[in-house]
Amino acid sequence: MDQNNTSKRKEFLCASLAGGCAGIAVDFTLFPIDSLKTRVQASTDSKNYTTDAKKVHKFRGFVSNMLPSFPCAAIFWASYEFSKSAISNNKLGKSMSLPIQHFCAASIACAFEALVRNPFEVVKQNQQIGKYETIIEACKDIYCHKGISGFYRGYFSVLLREIPFSGLQFSLYEYLKKTRISYISKTRNIPEEQVEINFWNNAMNGSLAGSIPGFLITPIDVIKTRRMTCDLNKQEISIPKLVSKIYTESGFQGFYKGGFLRVVYLSVGGCAFFGIYEQMRTYLESSLYA
Repeated sequence: MDQNNTSKRKEFLCASLAGGCAGIAVDFTLFPIDSLKTRVQASTDSKNYTTDAKKVHKFRGFVSNMLPSFPCAAIFWASYEFSKSAISNNKLGKSMSLPIQHFCAASIACAFEALVRNPFEVVKQNQQIGKYETIIEACKDIYCHKGISGFYRGYFSVLLREIPFSGLQFSLYEYLKKTRISYISKTRNIPEEQVEINFWNNAMNGSLAGSIPGFLITPIDVIKTRRMTCDLNKQEISIPKLVSKIYTESGFQGFYKGGFLRVVYLSVGGCAFFGIYEQMRTYLESSLYA
């Protein structure tokens, strides 16, 4: 029993460290795309965006983006692997199909991660659109106007976006991974447990798993961005009213503002995130169990 618990702890430790490294790599390299997407989604028309964007440095908000990068990715992966294991060993979980199990595990993980990331996300996005120059200035102003709750503006919009996105992303990734393992197992006539998928296969699976649900859920991402970057002096607008406002301003296409940038971000990000995670986890596990 003790040996089994130790083994489990090592697995979750490896998942945390590998996930943290993958998170840093993605957030560091793709920040400019994320910054452009935020500005497109926060603007009410393309003319205003073009004018305002020239005044704001493309890397404003970079520090507030990187600070939670490692811990958030580590929390997500550890929570995901723990939830996946718990669900698969649970009587109720065993009655679910694998995609549903993975969807539930990813949903639980993103809820935990969002609690840590949301305050940084609020600060980052408000810096990206030029409201604040420094993290300290942003934190002071947000706290003075709204208190601690100001840092959780848009939290439920984040969950509304992240739960379906993460659920679909990880269900699709696990399906593609399992399909690839089964294919290699049959063609090479070896047990599935002995199959090792290389970096590029994991990366391509991650790219597909990120880009497809990412595009579908762009409207929720637009709503989340608009809620996080709205005027602090005004009362926070409800989601139904914001939906109506976006439609009035830009029509149906307003819900897909920044959609192309989001797909690029999640496609390249998914490629790096899953590719690096799987590679790092394999390396860490081989080192710990050696």
